[in-house]
Amino acid sequence: MDNKKIKILLLEDDQDDAWQISHVLKQQNLEFELTLVGKRDAYLNELIKSPPDIILSDHYFPAFSSSEALDMVKDLGLNIPFILVTGAKSEDLASLIMKSGASDYILKDRLQRLPSSVLSVMQKFRSVRLHEEAELKIQENEKKYASLIQHLPANIAILNKDGIIVDVNKFWKLFADENGFKGNNYGIGTNYIEASKGKPKADNGEDILIEEAIEKITKGELTNFSMIYSCHYRLVKKWFKVIVSRENDECDSGIIIMHIDVTEQQEAQLNVKKSEANLLSIFNNTGIAFILLDIDLKIVSYNKTARLWANDTLGFKLMEGVNLISLIPEDKKKLSETAMKHVLSGKSFDKDDSYTMMDGSTKWFRVRMNEVNNNNHIIGICLSATDITEQVLSRKKVEQSEKRFQSLIENSTDIKTLATQEGKIIYASPSATKSLGYSQDEFLKTPAIDMVFKEDVPGLVNKMQELVKFPGKSFSSQHRLVHKNGRLIWCEGTMTNMLHEPSIKAFVSNFRNITERKNLEVLYQKANRLARLGSWEMDLQHNRLYWSEITKEIHEIDSNFEPDLETAINFYKEGLSRDTISDAIIEATTSGKAWDVELQIVTAKQNERWVRVIGEVEFVNGNCTRIFGSFQDIESRKKAEIERNRIASDLLKHVENLEQFAYIVSHNLRAPVANILGLANVLKNKLSDVDRERGQKYLFTAAAQMDETIKDLNKILQIRTEYSEFKEPVYLPGLLKDIESSIQNIMSKENVIIYSAFSNASTITTIKSYMHSIFYNLIINSIKYRKKGVNPIIEIRTEMDKEKVRFIFNDNGTGIDLEKHGKKIFGLYKRFHMEVEGKGLGLFMIKTQIEVLGGSITVKSKPNEGAEFTVELPYN
Repeated sequence: MDNKKIKILLLEDDQDDAWQISHVLKQQNLEFELTLVGKRDAYLNELIKSPPDIILSDHYFPAFSSSEALDMVKDLGLNIPFILVTGAKSEDLASLIMKSGASDYILKDRLQRLPSSVLSVMQKFRSVRLHEEAELKIQENEKKYASLIQHLPANIAILNKDGIIVDVNKFWKLFADENGFKGNNYGIGTNYIEASKGKPKADNGEDILIEEAIEKITKGELTNFSMIYSCHYRLVKKWFKVIVSRENDECDSGIIIMHIDVTEQQEAQLNVKKSEANLLSIFNNTGIAFILLDIDLKIVSYNKTARLWANDTLGFKLMEGVNLISLIPEDKKKLSETAMKHVLSGKSFDKDDSYTMMDGSTKWFRVRMNEVNNNNHIIGICLSATDITEQVLSRKKVEQSEKRFQSLIENSTDIKTLATQEGKIIYASPSATKSLGYSQDEFLKTPAIDMVFKEDVPGLVNKMQELVKFPGKSFSSQHRLVHKNGRLIWCEGTMTNMLHEPSIKAFVSNFRNITERKNLEVLYQKANRLARLGSWEMDLQHNRLYWSEITKEIHEIDSNFEPDLETAINFYKEGLSRDTISDAIIEATTSGKAWDVELQIVTAKQNERWVRVIGEVEFVNGNCTRIFGSFQDIESRKKAEIERNRIASDLLKHVENLEQFAYIVSHNLRAPVANILGLANVLKNKLSDVDRERGQKYLFTAAAQMDETIKDLNKILQIRTEYSEFKEPVYLPGLLKDIESSIQNIMSKENVIIYSAFSNASTITTIKSYMHSIFYNLIINSIKYRKKGVNPIIEIRTEMDKEKVRFIFNDNGTGIDLEKHGKKIFGLYKRFHMEVEGKGLGLFMIKTQIEVLGGSITVKSKPNEGAEFTVELPYN
């Protein structure tokens, strides 16, 4: 190689390794400039900005690899040697990177090979490049030579003795046409010498020499003249050979001028000189060692590679004139001398042999010797040596890998077969014969398709027919094979089209027995079906949603239905359920939070159904790529749960009512009973007539109070025991009209105004007497607790909420202090306005009737701001 520094681009992200590589190169006195990069962008920038002479690359980088680095060189159209320098001891990596176009593969624990590898690879690349350039030049020359012969052998003009052009040939005309020199009839009739003198002259004086020569010939001072001159026109470099001579020896004879385009010859001569220099450079810099010997086996010449290997590797120095045999190790001398004598007798020599190096290591060389012949006389030997250590080691590794691979196949439990395009099995692994019960011979005689369960044959055949169109491609499959005893065996695996590979020419199948797994899957599906438990998966990368069969059954859709995210969300009942699942999905995709919720859906058949939805998320590189989970029908459980809660609520209400009833009995009856007993004891004594009459009067009053209390309690019990009364549609406007008629006198007296709006629910199916009592008591209460001096205004309206109806009663009365009386507002005998006559029974009766109907009542109020009672009842 020349003395120019080698530009090395080192792709390495480990500073210690980079230093070690540089250090090893410097130890071998290599002249180089090293640029270190560790990332993809920097590497690409260097390739574009300043392409190196050679690239040294590690294999592993974050989000980047040597294979991509090599592909980038190819994509940029660069022809740069690429050496992989890595610590990864992988046969597959070595094979892959070399096949991809790498020049060499060097392990980091063997960096001593790196300098010689760099030189060798550079020499090889330079030799190839020079060879290609030489070939290209030769091809160009051949084209130019052909063009000369075909189109422009010579431009000829004939002059008379006075220098006047009298005729030109067609090539002259063609040249003139092509260069715009047509002039007056291609110059015929003009004086050649005068026309030439009138043109601008070249700086090199060639034009003047030609003019003077032609002038001398016309004067008879010169008989002929020839000269090669340059004619660079329109940025095109050309050379012509001008030949001037008289037509004959007569003094008045004409003159013939020929301009022959010799550009190709001139360039060819330059190229020959360059080629000779290139060949010498190739000889000296190739990665193959060459030594030329004479017939006495003395060294005549050798190249740089031979000198380096002999000196640095084998430990001896080559010198011209020295007998090569004297330099060869003792154990090789006799064999080498015998081989050289055979070559001198006209035979060739080619052998791979190992040599012990100076460091004790062993290297392999391919040594070739051929005779050097000159005119059928052997004058010496050309000896060449190529370092094939890597190939030998790789071959041995491949052989070891093949043995391991064969052992792996022989001992694997997978079913491996090779089959021709026609379906004939040409190989079956031992596990195949063991799994299916056939002998090796039976396998080779039975068509592959005959071992497939008949129901699975059409699908498998279709896949194979499609696979034939795509060499090297594979398909995955699950199908059933038939055991020799008739038992079905489930298998799963791949089939690859290797028909295009000369060493294989078959479909390569690799399947494993999954019968046990399939049986478990069947049991699992049965369990899921019993539990009404399905699954779902959302692929966010491809925007696809998958539902299992059970999930589709729960939604009451066809098995071929393909859901999307929007459709799936719309199945959830509008409102809380739909909002909950939407929020859960958004939170899962942003924060990775899983969910487990119980919601309602409306199926495709418009059935409401409770479901339990569990969702998990999967993130890759910080992005949510997949959401998946389970989907269970819990309608039966949810109904039972709702019913259980309802019963518990009813029981709680009954307990509360019983407690209150017991309180009423003990509290409200205790006083009159005590009074009666006390008065009875008094009346037993001797009393005056006046006192006895007064005592009897008190006794009757206490008995009347107890009777009134008992009647109130009887009303309460009657409400709770008469719930089975007939239910009927109640027309609310009519009900209100009847009540207004019954209290017309009170309404007129107190100027009562009642507004009603029943458009949202004008009819309700319920117990009419209870509804009459509820409306009546709420209206009477609004009138009773009116503000002084203010006409009572009562507003009644209805609202629908799903399967419930609300009755809202608003008034402008005195209102209630709920902060003070809120907890006891619906209690028995609870009064909050002592200035108004009453027993505190009305609101208790209203609440009791509403609860018996399955409803509830609430109140909003402030003192002097009126009251709003809201009654909520089942619509039907």
